[in-house]
Amino acid sequence: MYLSEYLLQSIIHALYEPDILVLTHNMGIEVSTTTLNLMYFGKLKKAGFDNGQPCILEVRTHGIEPDLNISAATGLHFDGQMALPIKCKKNSTTEEFSQVFTMLTNRIQFTALLNITENFHVQIKVSDFDIKVESTTDSQIGDIGNLTILNTLLDVLEPTIKTLINLIFAKKGISLEWILNLLHLNWIELNKTLITPFDGYFIIYCTPTFHLDEAVKHIDYAL
Repeated sequence: MYLSEYLLQSIIHALYEPDILVLTHNMGIEVSTTTLNLMYFGKLKKAGFDNGQPCILEVRTHGIEPDLNISAATGLHFDGQMALPIKCKKNSTTEEFSQVFTMLTNRIQFTALLNITENFHVQIKVSDFDIKVESTTDSQIGDIGNLTILNTLLDVLEPTIKTLINLIFAKKGISLEWILNLLHLNWIELNKTLITPFDGYFIIYCTPTFHLDEAVKHIDYAL
């Protein structure tokens, strides 16, 4: 089975929207309102955030759709921007996390390895990326000022972000069964699957099992 850059880019073009929530990370002891107050000289306290309150980091899509290319040497490369809102509880009596500010990243270069499971799920493991803050927006604590502090914070969080992305895309994977369903070919079971990168495309090798008793039902439905 042939999987080209063009097909993957077309899928991204059809599905991509800005501001899709990819994941939420509870920053725990790494970052709290106390940490941010120290970083920004009490600005959170002035905005109504008590010290010692927990914060979360959201990872959202941002900007134009990602570009990608496939390399025989290193696998899948794609680049795109992310929005990283930081939200914190204002005090111990509230359950809601309130907006503090949002970091907008540079256009990040990702390198990823692909694997395909027997249930036709593609697992994407991000092996490398370099993330920096390009600007900030939607600040509820006033001017953020120098981005050096934020980039230092992001350096601390980068391994965690990579781990969380891989938990979603490498462990669970992205199902491609919808392709078989769309083509009314879900009476074909794919086993011993293997995906190999070449320059500009992937080849998916598999051993198909044809359930012909189910095929008749799907053919009748398609007609």
